[in-house]
Amino acid sequence: MITFIALILVTCVFGYFLMIFLVKALRMREKQEDLEKAYEKYILSGTKIDYSEIIRGKLVAIDLRNRKLVCLDGATGKGNTSIDLESVSSTIISEVRNEKGLIKKIALQLEIENGSAYTICFFDDAKDPLKEVNTSLRKAGWWKRRIDRAKTSKNEAWQMEYVL
Repeated sequence: MITFIALILVTCVFGYFLMIFLVKALRMREKQEDLEKAYEKYILSGTKIDYSEIIRGKLVAIDLRNRKLVCLDGATGKGNTSIDLESVSSTIISEVRNEKGLIKKIALQLEIENGSAYTICFFDDAKDPLKEVNTSLRKAGWWKRRIDRAKTSKNEAWQMEYVL
């Protein structure tokens, strides 16, 4: 009798964790489908996306034809941002540290000429594991270089950047 109750308990716990896993996977798939629809809608509007990456649930891309940085949040259009790269005055990688000296947040801040700012968050210790600090810092540096290059160069061959 005790083994039967233990077996039912183990089965219930396993079913509960399986259900949580499946719900998370379904939500992630819906989010990816929303981003895919937004990306397709943006591509159909006559742009040329050269670099794109999903960063913390947002699709960040550089449109060289229109010289814009595009941040898409989903198919609904809420939170979609398009920043003219010629109006970006500076790009700064900011690291916020806690009282112990550990990195709490890594973000790329774009200062716009009209005085406003736009922030792309690459790492947040409340939501990301600590082991992703180095990769997030490298990604932020990579995007900073891409944005700086896109706002200063006019019509360079971007595929020829590492030719000796």
